[in-house]
Amino acid sequence: MPLAFDNAFARLGEGFFTRVTPTPLLNPSFGLTSARACALIGLDSGSDETLALMGAHALPQGADPVAQVYAGHQFGGFSPRLGDGRGLLIGEVNGWDLHLKGAGQTPYSRFGDGRAVIRSSVREFIGSEFMAAVSVPTSRAALLAVSDTPVQRERIERAASLLRLARTHVRLGHFEYFQTQGQLDSLAQLVDHVLTRFGIEGGANPALALFNESLSRNAGLVAQWQTLGFCHGVMNTDNTSIIGDTLDYGPFGFLDQHDPTHVCNHSDHQGRYRFENQPGVMKWNLACLAEALIPLAGVEPLRAAIGAFDDCYRSAFRDCLHARLGPVSEEALFQWLGLLELGVDHTLAYRYQAEYRGRSDGHYARLAGLFSDAQRPALDAWLATLHDCVDDFDARARALCLTNPRRVPRNWICQQIIEFGEGGDWAAAQRACDALFNPFDEADPRWDSPPPESMRHLAVSCSS
Repeated sequence: MPLAFDNAFARLGEGFFTRVTPTPLLNPSFGLTSARACALIGLDSGSDETLALMGAHALPQGADPVAQVYAGHQFGGFSPRLGDGRGLLIGEVNGWDLHLKGAGQTPYSRFGDGRAVIRSSVREFIGSEFMAAVSVPTSRAALLAVSDTPVQRERIERAASLLRLARTHVRLGHFEYFQTQGQLDSLAQLVDHVLTRFGIEGGANPALALFNESLSRNAGLVAQWQTLGFCHGVMNTDNTSIIGDTLDYGPFGFLDQHDPTHVCNHSDHQGRYRFENQPGVMKWNLACLAEALIPLAGVEPLRAAIGAFDDCYRSAFRDCLHARLGPVSEEALFQWLGLLELGVDHTLAYRYQAEYRGRSDGHYARLAGLFSDAQRPALDAWLATLHDCVDDFDARARALCLTNPRRVPRNWICQQIIEFGEGGDWAAAQRACDALFNPFDEADPRWDSPPPESMRHLAVSCSS
């Protein structure tokens, strides 16, 4: 069945985008597939028509490819004109944007070639579909294709393309662009577009209603990141979704050992986006959105609205902790956070405490094995508090093993999958991805492990 396109964003008018024809790739072939993401839009993942789309040789009937224009604060500095430099919004199907990444140059490519390579495309594919698997709001990745088109980075690499799905690609930077350009009619039009698309009641002050909704969703999103141990790596306002979905998987990472100061992006020399800073950065980004909306919503209403962020985040973070630890006391929550600060493996600590069924159970040994002898008394004190809160540890374990994943896409795992793909073994890459995308189930145990010593300090940058 052909895809039924809507293209509401393209109807906003030429000031919001530039129409661009994607540049074809040489000899495209399929690499990775997410059946779950393809099902969202009814995409036939193996058809000739789909491969033609991935290689930009032919577009589906009804598609209207555009490169969006927006601005953004990047590492704290304002860039007044950015935009889609290597991806095109093909159109909207079943309420999902279809975005072809690696589609060639656009007017916003600046000095780039508009291409994507295998390693960055694999990482976005993995990050997107894993986050969906653990119920974190996110863009999705339906398909990854590879080609014989050469791309110059630090070395010659093969170009790839990724079909990204998102509920919207509208970012905070869109609003900054129209406000700083003085295009207030377009700013109001964009507010109405988002409100209408997501059924948000605008009331007497539509821009304020949109801001409040974005604040609530993004505060909840970053709370989920913090409990999962996810580091975004490049939390610029042009990478922050207006509706609170995780967007733009560049140099992301997941904590191995819990380290609040961890910086996952080696281009972030000042540590602006280190793990512990993410809630504060999200608030700062939302303050930029508030500034952009002042002409429509007014200063005082927005000042009051941004003041609600801290309480909104704390409430969401507490809810996330309870989802991972169960209905325990405030004392147990604070003690647990103190245990993480000892530097234990973030993912395994959450998983092993979920599996814990009592001191005589073998799971105690696994949990205790994450801690040094000197740290063990702190663990035992937390377990004593936990026993005061829990009547049925078997029931607790059954519930919490559905909210605490066995495995996350650690850098060493992503690198292994990249090497599978670059070596042409896409079947092995798909099997590893399938294990990651079923993170609560038993699977190949090698993906449940901390990094081997040789891969403990992998560096990731913004390079595509």
